[in-house]
Amino acid sequence: MADKLTRYASVVVVAGSLIGALIVVNAGDTTTPRSDQGAQQVLFNRFDPASDPAKIAAALVQLTAEIARLEADTGNRLRDLEIRGLKLDRSDHTSAPAPDEPLSTPHQPAGEPQVATQESGEAKTSADALAVIDRADIDKMQRALENRLSGEPYDARWAPEAQDSLTTALQQPTFTGSQLIDIDCRTTLCRLGVDHDSVDAEREFLHRFIGAAGLDDAEAFYRREEGPDGNVRMTFYLSRDGRRLHSLALGH
Repeated sequence: MADKLTRYASVVVVAGSLIGALIVVNAGDTTTPRSDQGAQQVLFNRFDPASDPAKIAAALVQLTAEIARLEADTGNRLRDLEIRGLKLDRSDHTSAPAPDEPLSTPHQPAGEPQVATQESGEAKTSADALAVIDRADIDKMQRALENRLSGEPYDARWAPEAQDSLTTALQQPTFTGSQLIDIDCRTTLCRLGVDHDSVDAEREFLHRFIGAAGLDDAEAFYRREEGPDGNVRMTFYLSRDGRRLHSLALGH
């Protein structure tokens, strides 16, 4: 089945109180995932079940657009100063600009993310915003987490309980559209293989699973593949409560 799956990329970020802990600044709409991309990751930081991923996604896309606008404005101002300097030299230090030479032309940076303006907070995923994410970085993150997991010893005091807790959580009626395929917990990290019957089932899983498992200080990263019939196969990495994924990936 895996060879029939179609890859795509999008990013969802659900953040808690520490905005500085985020390692991704572009976000996508989990309501309608794009099937024309290649990889996906999600980072949960101090998960709040009441959080609305779409609203946070919209805010992050708006922040990215504002940064791009400020950078463009700065570039325009510098270019204006350079042009004025050249005109002063050519006019023997007169202050009047040449009438046939405009000081500057409007400039819009290529690839500036589009900003979601829907009042409901549902974010429109921008292809330009997604392009900022380096696919190699996503692949590197997954390899680092795989290496971490395979190199960890089995913590008999934590791993069995963690696996039971996660398995039980996924058996709740809320997740009837999601099936656990495999699970492996070691010392600081768990990896789950999960199949979702639909994108809606996937979204329900992403929005509620960590809270349903009773975790309030865990982080997760995932890769997903969408099949032609709308089903989704996901590899989901989940940190032990209190552990940060980027630190685990770096071997700390």
